[in-house]
Amino acid sequence: MPMRCQESICEPTPFSRGMIEPMQQPVGLVQDSDLKVQTLVRLAGIAQGNTVLVPGCGSGFLNPAIAEQVGSEGRVISCDVSAQMIRRLQKRRLPRNVFSLVASPRSLPVQDEFCDCIFCVNAFHQFADKAQCLKEFQRVLKKQGHLFIADLDQEDPIGSGRQFSPNALLPSRPAMSAFLKDTGFRLLMLRDNPQGYVLRAVRLP
Repeated sequence: MPMRCQESICEPTPFSRGMIEPMQQPVGLVQDSDLKVQTLVRLAGIAQGNTVLVPGCGSGFLNPAIAEQVGSEGRVISCDVSAQMIRRLQKRRLPRNVFSLVASPRSLPVQDEFCDCIFCVNAFHQFADKAQCLKEFQRVLKKQGHLFIADLDQEDPIGSGRQFSPNALLPSRPAMSAFLKDTGFRLLMLRDNPQGYVLRAVRLP
């Protein structure tokens, strides 16, 4: 059975599209961890009232910043295949608009066109079937919803503890562009450099 931080998930809220900020500086070069998280949230185009799905959420380090951005009318749905990680997440003091589910990114237990944004940080490189994950992301995103993927360098404080560079396990720009096109997304931006891999895409109508 899925585990939740608070009460059961209700119907999705209307989409309020956020403004996507231009990347003035590679996010991997931002040194302060809290500032880096805030930068990632802004880059994803998350707005007040949005429903945000966080696949591969881990212990929920990013949830407070996302919850603050969506406000009391929005929701954050955090998913991870590891029940242990979800238990660690639930031990955090999180806002009431943060929920958690034990779930695979290849098969998310939510309805079609459920969320406004998928926010996937330091997790996509671990997903075994990336094409299937993208198909599932397309299913659960609302039309014109945003997909945001960021995998930062192993030396980064947010991604610390890794024994490898995530870039080696991520699709190249041509491969990712093809994946996105085949699964109903339009690529807005992809940066792949030593500081990390950052992608923004929009779900097509």
